[in-house]
Amino acid sequence: MNNISKSMLETAVDLASRGFYVIPIASNGKKPCISFADKPALDERAIREHWSRHPSDMVALRTVNHFVIDIDRHGTTNGFDSLDKFPPELLANTYAETTPANGLHIYYKKPDNFDLRPLQMINLFAGIDIKAHPNSYTIVAPSRSSKGIYKALNSNLDEMKVAPWPLVDFLQTSHDKQTQRANKPAAGCASPQNCAIT
Repeated sequence: MNNISKSMLETAVDLASRGFYVIPIASNGKKPCISFADKPALDERAIREHWSRHPSDMVALRTVNHFVIDIDRHGTTNGFDSLDKFPPELLANTYAETTPANGLHIYYKKPDNFDLRPLQMINLFAGIDIKAHPNSYTIVAPSRSSKGIYKALNSNLDEMKVAPWPLVDFLQTSHDKQTQRANKPAAGCASPQNCAIT
């Protein structure tokens, strides 16, 4: 049975058995079907009960023990252009998926003592988010939304590699520089708060 032909129930049970925190997502959007923040992972019984009633619901994974580099295309913003900011040697060969909107999710296991701050970096670069908070999530293959199918570029999530520390350091440094630029007063202003935009 190949990845695309697996049912959502089979996918959810399989991923949960491998230690992932599974979340059901409504097939007509990206809204979770359950309250999950700061709660224990669904067990197999709960997973079977849910997907038996809602077999087309998508499967998402909370980013508890892994994180995702989320690359999107929105209007004129193309996150793939921003990938040029990443030193190529930092992007280790790891598990990745394409999204229905022609985006890309790159998955990494969190290394021991993972200390990225903040754990959620929205628009770290144009079109690129970092999702690492335990209450964040991404939809996974072979889920099908109204826009299309999430497709694995590798055989399965076992291909996920531990993030190299230089990559984590790069993400942190990039965020810190972005924050410093945002907080830097314009010329002639004592502080950003004193610089009114007219």
